[in-house]
Parts: sequence; C-alpha cells; structure tokens
Amino acid sequence: MAQYDTIGTQYDFIKTTSFNDIEQHNFRSAIEPLLTKGDCHVIEFASGTGFYSERMLRWGAASVTGVELSSAMVDGANARLASTDLASRATFICGDGREAKLYTAPSPGKFDVAVGAWFLNYAESYRELEAMFKAISMNLKDSGIFVGICLHPVDDFEKRIANCTPEVMNRTGVRYDYLQPLASGEGYTFRLTALDPAHAESPVLEFNSFHLKKSLYESAARAAGMAGHLEWRECDFAIDGWRHKVGLQNDDEEWEKLKKAPHMCILSVSKN
Repeated sequence: MAQYDTIGTQYDFIKTTSFNDIEQHNFRSAIEPLLTKGDCHVIEFASGTGFYSERMLRWGAASVTGVELSSAMVDGANARLASTDLASRATFICGDGREAKLYTAPSPGKFDVAVGAWFLNYAESYRELEAMFKAISMNLKDSGIFVGICLHPVDDFEKRIANCTPEVMNRTGVRYDYLQPLASGEGYTFRLTALDPAHAESPVLEFNSFHLKKSLYESAARAAGMAGHLEWRECDFAIDGWRHKVGLQNDDEEWEKLKKAPHMCILSVSKN
C-alpha cells in the first residue's frame, strides 16, 4: 500500500465524482442507524484522509479511531479535522490493518463498530483477507459489527468482467479495468481509474487493487471469529436525479448494464 504515500490527498478526487454519490448514499444508509444507538465507538481500518471518519462523527458516532498505513494520509486526516469541532473525538494512527493488534476505544478490543470503507480489497490472498478480519474481530465487542464498502460480490469473474463496460463506468467518474487473474486462482488484480467524464482520456488518478472471490470473503470472516449474521447488501441506485447526472436518463440499455455490474456493495458481519 506504499502507493498511497505518493497519492496522499489526491485520493480525495474520487470523493468529488458521481460514483461517490452512490457510495456515500449506500454507506450512510447502512452505518447511520448503528451510530445513533448510543455511545458508539468506531474503529475505521484504511481510514485514508478521514473523509468517512468526519462524516461518521457528524452522523452520530461518539468517537472514531482511524488506522491507516500511509503516513501521508494520516497527516491529511488530521488536517481535515483540525479546524472542526470534531477533532477531540477523532484519533488517527499509522498502522497496518493486516496486523493482529488491539487499539483503544473505552478499553482495548471494545469498539462497537468496525468500518472498512475500501479496506478488504487490498487483500491479495485469502491469508491476508483472514488477517484483516482477525484484526476486525479482535477489536470489536462481542456484540460488535463490521460494515464495509466492498467490491460487488462475485465468484464468476468471467461474467463480472464481461458486464463491466468501460464507457458506462466512465460516466460515473470511476472505472475498473480487470488486468489479470491472481496466480493463486483466488481472484483478480484490477486498476481503478478516477477521471473527469468530459476528459476520460486523461485520468486524474490510477492505482491497483484486488478483487477476491465472494466465497473467500465469507470463509475468511468465519475463520477469523466473525460468527454472526453476514449480509451482502446490493448497491442501491435510488438517488433522485443521479441517473440524469451521469447522462443515462434516456438510455435504458446502458443503465441496466451499470446496475448489473455495480462498482460496490455493503458487507456487514456481526461478531456473534
């Protein structure tokens, strides 16, 4: 993940795209009811520049502890919250979410909610995925829950790749290109390209990540001690005006292609 020290706060361009409208809508729908239940302490893995850390505090979290491997992004997160009234409730730590390490909420291993907004897609293998889920599990209360923004769950990558139409994805400002299967057979390496749809030939940002099989996510979660209810929530496109915003209001065929191959979903897994 060293690429993110170079990218730093440039990553925030993605948060200005139409893609992020959908991402944020789906994430908020899943996470906000959990944050408003009471004194909710959140640990966020791959917290980046604090975009969702800030929002979760505004949506009701009592505190957010962000764990991020890139020191440049940790600096960006601290800078984001420094001038707000939320700074005292946010802590950002430079750390590796693949390591079995306890972080402190009210006390170590006692977080109510663990969040991974684009965290698990950095696992290049089942072994790394299980390590990530282990870090999640050990930092949650027994009654805790994980909520992640993840790639659309698939086991059939041929079908997934066939349905990912670059021209349609470009309209959202974020495109996925599947590059090559992993030698292990566990998934694919893919490249994310962030762009201005009006200038798709000149990407603003590009980086590689990994898409592992749905079945591996589920097995890794269970093996790491996440034994409760597991749910893949399909991407919800029901935002007023969004179809028009991406220029598909009169194109039913392209609209259906996008819905068949959504960028993301929400994965939730209870510890018990």
